[in-house]
Amino acid sequence: MALRSVTVRVGERSVLSEVSLAVAPGELVALVGPNGAGKTTALRVLAGDAVAHRGHAELDGTPIRELGALELARRRAVLPQSSTIEFAFTAGDVVRMGRAPHAGTPAERLDDELVVDAMQRTDCSHLCEREYRSLSGGEQARVSLARVLAQACPYVLLDEPTAALDIRHQEGVMALAAGLARDGCGVLAVVHDLNLAAAYADRVALLTGGRLLCAGPPEAVLTDELLSAAYSCAITFRTHPTRGCPLVLAASPVAPAEARTDARSGS
Repeated sequence: MALRSVTVRVGERSVLSEVSLAVAPGELVALVGPNGAGKTTALRVLAGDAVAHRGHAELDGTPIRELGALELARRRAVLPQSSTIEFAFTAGDVVRMGRAPHAGTPAERLDDELVVDAMQRTDCSHLCEREYRSLSGGEQARVSLARVLAQACPYVLLDEPTAALDIRHQEGVMALAAGLARDGCGVLAVVHDLNLAAAYADRVALLTGGRLLCAGPPEAVLTDELLSAAYSCAITFRTHPTRGCPLVLAASPVAPAEARTDARSGS
């Protein structure tokens, strides 16, 4: 699936400008960049949940706009940043929602097996009978990821899948995403932790100011020059002592914007 010269505007402001990015079967692409770079917007256009003003998103060569909601739900699964559940569904109920697109198809016979497997893989089997709304943020995140896995789609789009998780579960989620890619899925993950991107992604795409600065292997994109420019922060690198991938470090503390303003004004 791919974005083809996509531009998205909000009022007079361009949130995305001429962004082209492809996600191939069998690869994990980490989409990184500073706050407000347009990462979530890019993911939502790719998912068919937001409309481009120019350009288009496509899935296996077909424009997303030509695909119906049910066909999309069978071909791509989406994990948003947050999920709101209004009713007293259990965690198991929420995961089973991922099987809804397959109702009435031969794949329906796999529902029970896939729900159990998804909850095991995301370490939330013990939450199965708990009401979703009673769970912590991290527990809800793992249950929501299990719903995506149960959907069993060839493309998976994850928006900040590690944001609410402790370090063990962050590593587990990225390992799951990499495993999906090894099994043939095309996976796009919006990731803020550059070290997770370096450790797990096949390719990294760097957005800044609504434009795609570059995309390529982690070692080609996660450089001090590119990241320092994108994040307006001095960044340096070491080699990870066990993984051998780049280890991203802030080169020096960055003062809050308010402090810099105060210093300039002499207050």
